[in-house]
Amino acid sequence: MLRVAGSVDDPRASARRVIPELQDLKTGDSIKIASQLVFEVVAIEPQRLITLYGGLDTNTGGKLEPTNPLPEQYLSTSWVWLLEEVDGKSTRLLVNFRQDYNPTLLNRLVYRISGELGAFLMERRTLLGIKQRVESRVGQ
Repeated sequence: MLRVAGSVDDPRASARRVIPELQDLKTGDSIKIASQLVFEVVAIEPQRLITLYGGLDTNTGGKLEPTNPLPEQYLSTSWVWLLEEVDGKSTRLLVNFRQDYNPTLLNRLVYRISGELGAFLMERRTLLGIKQRVESRVGQ
């Protein structure tokens, strides 16, 4: 199942509220992050952990399965979101984005710059949105 957060008016927009019909994620589901960026849910523990994987055979453009060996030309990405209880009133959100690719000079330039910059910008925007939604619920 492909899931897209957003609105009817702009499906690319981030959701501004919890959408109940999108709360039943399970292993194997796909999440479309952008037009060409789709992650598969490879692990999930509701209200605690989600691990996403996206892999691409850069020679053929085919999708990679997370358990298969990597081909000669590849881009492999994982994104982990973990909620860790600090005490009875606080929870810490840990986020880890990792990217691997076959080491050529061109790949180092393209994937390192675009991958790290893209992840930084997208993650920062996502985290600021989460912060805004959490703070707006405090005291309700």
